[in-house]
Amino acid sequence: ETEVLEQVKRRVQEQFPKELVNMLVFGSKANIV
Repeated sequence: ETEVLEQVKRRVQEQFPKELVNMLVFGSKANIV
């Protein structure tokens, strides 16, 4: 499972800039909190 997650993360990082990913991550956390 960890290997699959790593592959997905790599693909996401390749497709989306880190800034956008960070915004989505922090945004989701803010919404949850």
